[in-house]
Amino acid sequence: MNSSFSLSFISLNMIIIALSITISPSFAVLTEGPHHSDFTDFQEHITEVFDLGSAVFSAFIIAITLVAYRNLRSKRIILISIAFTLFFTRSIFSIFDLVQPETLEIFLSILSFGGLVFFVVAIFQMGRFKLWKTNTNHYFK
Repeated sequence: MNSSFSLSFISLNMIIIALSITISPSFAVLTEGPHHSDFTDFQEHITEVFDLGSAVFSAFIIAITLVAYRNLRSKRIILISIAFTLFFTRSIFSIFDLVQPETLEIFLSILSFGGLVFFVVAIFQMGRFKLWKTNTNHYFK
């Protein structure tokens, strides 16, 4: 079995387990009494763990893409780096609550949407739908 497939499968299972624990109403009934906030604290802790993991993972991918850009000089890699920078910024703002609570959700949504837009542009640049021409002849000299 491919190691990247194994890692993806394990990550997906961890996300499904975390979501089932935090969303499941039966788990909430078992762990929380009528006026008990331990379950809410648990949900907030899980959210913080995933936000911190997202920030670390995004920073790692940013470093990898910047090294790849230095070697390849590809606009696609810069687009991917910008997308991960937006995801990193989103995680930092979510962890430290750097904006007012009233505007935090819209701000996080805008950052996520921006990251997805940069990914889509990078994907279109890679496929048949080129947004601009990239000269790749210098790689095969």
